[in-house]
Amino acid sequence: MISPDSGLIERDAELSSFQHLRDGLASGRAATVLVEGAPGTGRTALLGEFARLARLAGHPVLGARCRTGDVPGAVARRLRADPGRLWRGLGSASPVVLVDDVHWADQESRRWLRALAAPGGGAPGLLVLAGTAALESGDDPVFAIEGVHRMDLGPLSQDGAAAVLAELGVRPVPRTGPVRVAELVEAARFVAAGHGTLGECRAMVAGDRTRRLLDGMPPSLSPVLRALAAGDGRLGERLVAQLACQDDVSEALGRLRSLGLADGGVRGAPWTPAAHEVLAELAEPARDTLIARAAALGRDAGLPAVDVAMILLRAGPIRVPWVRDALRAGARAAFAEGAARDGTALLSRLLREDPPPRERAEVLSELGAAELPGETGAGCRHLAQVLRGVPGDDRGHHRVHAADLLVARGDGLAVRRGIAGTFGDPCLSEEDRDGLVGLYWLAGDHLSGDAGLGSATMPPVPERPAAPAPAAVAALRLALRGSRPSRVRGLARAVLTATGDPVPVSAAVAAAFALQLTDDIEEAAEHVERFVKASRRTGGKVFTARLMLARAELSMAARSWDRGRTDVRALRDELPLDYWHPTLRSRLLAVEAIAHVRAGDPAMAREALALAPFRVGRGIGAICLTYAHGLLLSAEERPREALARFREAGRQMSSRGWRNTEFLPWRGEAAHCLHAVGETAAASALVAEEIVLAREWGTPAAEGKARLCAARLLGGTEDGREHLNKAVELLARATPRASYGQALLELAEARLADGRPAEARAAVELADALTTRHGWDELAPCLAEFGGRIDAGPVPAQRGLSHSQRRVAELAARGVSNAGIAARLAVRKRTVELHLTQVYRKLGIGGRDQLAEALRADG
Repeated sequence: MISPDSGLIERDAELSSFQHLRDGLASGRAATVLVEGAPGTGRTALLGEFARLARLAGHPVLGARCRTGDVPGAVARRLRADPGRLWRGLGSASPVVLVDDVHWADQESRRWLRALAAPGGGAPGLLVLAGTAALESGDDPVFAIEGVHRMDLGPLSQDGAAAVLAELGVRPVPRTGPVRVAELVEAARFVAAGHGTLGECRAMVAGDRTRRLLDGMPPSLSPVLRALAAGDGRLGERLVAQLACQDDVSEALGRLRSLGLADGGVRGAPWTPAAHEVLAELAEPARDTLIARAAALGRDAGLPAVDVAMILLRAGPIRVPWVRDALRAGARAAFAEGAARDGTALLSRLLREDPPPRERAEVLSELGAAELPGETGAGCRHLAQVLRGVPGDDRGHHRVHAADLLVARGDGLAVRRGIAGTFGDPCLSEEDRDGLVGLYWLAGDHLSGDAGLGSATMPPVPERPAAPAPAAVAALRLALRGSRPSRVRGLARAVLTATGDPVPVSAAVAAAFALQLTDDIEEAAEHVERFVKASRRTGGKVFTARLMLARAELSMAARSWDRGRTDVRALRDELPLDYWHPTLRSRLLAVEAIAHVRAGDPAMAREALALAPFRVGRGIGAICLTYAHGLLLSAEERPREALARFREAGRQMSSRGWRNTEFLPWRGEAAHCLHAVGETAAASALVAEEIVLAREWGTPAAEGKARLCAARLLGGTEDGREHLNKAVELLARATPRASYGQALLELAEARLADGRPAEARAAVELADALTTRHGWDELAPCLAEFGGRIDAGPVPAQRGLSHSQRRVAELAARGVSNAGIAARLAVRKRTVELHLTQVYRKLGIGGRDQLAEALRADG
């Protein structure tokens, strides 16, 4: 591969051929060689090696290089000879004459070189002419000479390029594909000097070489190259010919491809930045006119909207109506194809066309929405500009949309400031004012209605709101306070089924959350899914992500832990975590952590919580994050630390007047922690308070879950049985939910412990039927646990331990880990943890290390 003497890569055939011709000079066999290769293929290095080999054999060597703009006869002058005396005075040995870059030879020099190379030209030596055929122009082309030896230099293979890079010390050696050796060597030297990566240095070297090519471009090629550049490589051959005002450009395109200025087919040719230098020769108006002509030709020929728009991207303002339409259509098509970077570039370009005020507001809104996920700062600036008002735009609808985007992102402080600053604009309609009022109070989960930034200029939410955004605020406020569930349902449904102007996504999310708290989870999920599909059609990634977070929260409310984890994974794929505002990132990570804990995977929960932002604000996300930390600590059997987190979550909720037990049931979790540390009276008080608040809220699901929590706490006592029976009755009246199936299984456990296997069997069969009908996969392991036990009759309990608790306790006493117990009994790890917590309480011990002794003492 590497010639050992010359060090040249993949040029063995050329060197061997030259040596054969050189050796023939001793027998009087003169010859002419044409070496043809594109710039950068190593012609000059090869000629240098030819000169070395000629001198080694004792032949005199003459050399010359042609340049653009040479005076007539420049080659002969450089060789210090004329046609009649070129070979004389060089001694008895036959000379070797090397002429490089013959494509730039002047007309007189070309005729002279052709005369020397022609048969019978009288040349007693070896004449080597090297250049690029595609750059030759005019009469008497050198590369048209017949009957000469030809060498065509191609690019390096992948192995050849790797060998060059390895020789120059560039490691690791990438698989670069066929490349030009001179460009690769020069680029590798730049890399070694620390000027960038190999790809960056190759682009720099190729660009520099291309600029030099343009200086000597044949006049016949310049119009075609200019047309290609104006069309951004997106026009077919016929359209390039029309733009270049030529009948046929196939030969010119072939020559440009051989030069590396067009690659493969015409459309989509990979351009180097230097290839567009040809447009710099034109004055700015002429350049913009040419680009506009290229775009118009593409539009009339039916090119895709993205292609037409991308052609216009590099032109200055043209201020023709069809240009704005083309850029807008291209941007929408780019977003639909997932090319967000192209879409935002086209919208930015459209703003330079000075669109009318209303269109400008629309474009700024679209641009801000597209930029928010990745270029957050730019997106917020554009949306803030819309929120302040575009001069001349007499409608405020765009302001509502911009505010909705900022609220959906989670930046409550900025949007509240912006809404307060624009609310006094007399151009706003009553509908837009209503929308801005609602979004103001939704911003940053600021739902308590207390005085805040700008509240002096903002009216409160009306008592009976008619517009969707204020109605969503009213619904969610009532729901969080645990008041008037029927009123909450009416308001939330009015928001989610509103017709006319589009409902703000933030209002829809708030209304769905309110329905979640009224236990209308399936209804809320249907509405959220409809909004998700609509946001995907319009390309609003921030809206889509916010709605997907609402969907994940609904899955968790339905006790579908695995589906909740799937929703979170999809959500993070939709919008990576780094793009989320801290207030919503904390809420997302809290949902993820809770899903992992409930599914029995605390290690994954801890990984999620480790990603939480340091500053999370004071809204719902911060409270959810505190609650999630408490759940994790409880699962890790650290009840005192968990208790502190639950109490802090409760304190934050109470300070806002949020009493709904369906939001975060922190009292029940705190009560279990209190029991674990021996504070049974405090635990009972918390559970009693939970039941009272759930009854005040008034939904069967809320009270049923509170009663179920009390039943677990009190175990097999009389009060515990009463709470369990009441829980099953209440949850049976609620919308079918996995919590009802769990209550049935706990009822079966109690009936089995009481020696009533028939009633236990009936409860299990009903739970099994409901699990199959509603897809409660999380109950399947618990159902499997009952297999073969019901007909076995009652099992003697140890101080009130159920059969399941006794089996878990025995395995734990033998040193089996929670995960091992879960695997043996075919239950979830979370189920094992709950059983152990109740075992410790019933046996009056503090932890696993006291379990074996307590079981032995109890017989």
